[in-house]
Amino acid sequence: VLASLNLPAAIEDVSGDNIPQSILEKSKAVIQQGGLQTIDQLIRDLPGLLQRNREILDEAMKILDQEEVTDNELKAKFKERWQRTPSNELYKPLRTGEN
Repeated sequence: VLASLNLPAAIEDVSGDNIPQSILEKSKAVIQQGGLQTIDQLIRDLPGLLQRNREILDEAMKILDQEEVTDNELKAKFKERWQRTPSNELYKPLRTGEN
């Protein structure tokens, strides 16, 4: 039953005075990767990374806007010969955040 709930990895025997082995191993891994200083640095880096991600997303949206304008211009020019799916339909999942 516990395995079906993905609980064995989350449940530790905390009875007694000893720290569970899995906690000791995880602590050792954190220390080997730089410990608290690394965690603090990663946290300090987050705002800059968020800003960069926003810039990338904004640029991608501008490119999609430009492509949609071009698509509409070509559709107006070629009328019924322009059989392509409209850009706003193709890119709707990207604009709405759907998968």
